[in-house]
Amino acid sequence: MLNEQVRDLQWQNLQFSPDSPRPTVDFEHYIDPEAADEVYSECMVAAGYPGWEPTTVGAFGGPPVIERLDLYICVSRFPLHPSRWSLFTTAQRGAIYDYYRDSLLPCLAASGLPMNKVPTREDYLAESFFGWNPYNVNFDISNEQVAAITTKCGDLTAKIGGPGS
Repeated sequence: MLNEQVRDLQWQNLQFSPDSPRPTVDFEHYIDPEAADEVYSECMVAAGYPGWEPTTVGAFGGPPVIERLDLYICVSRFPLHPSRWSLFTTAQRGAIYDYYRDSLLPCLAASGLPMNKVPTREDYLAESFFGWNPYNVNFDISNEQVAAITTKCGDLTAKIGGPGS
């Protein structure tokens, strides 16, 4: 189950439609985050991308579809362990939404930060794991501001627990 969730996240992260046909990929083994750059570079070079580096992904416009597909195959063969992903349950995601709406949004507004459109709870739960959050329009927020807001509004992880718990 977790491997399939991780593959779904990878598919979404590489900007493929959830309805697009996906290749069947044989899992080989999990890798540590420290090894990811080297493993994915070797895999992509073997797939026909000489000199491929992880930093080439996500450039403006993103890589071509065929390269994204080959990258999906590599990260599916050698995924990070599911414990490295934030795979929250539906109940946890509902608690995240409630926290955003009831605590964080008022806190951000009181701090003078601009607010973006808030989806309904149902729309939020239907979105991908990379969906809306109140910081989407606040890319300029500093680490100090985030720390101050966390102190002022409370820590989200204390309210919902860790992924999958």
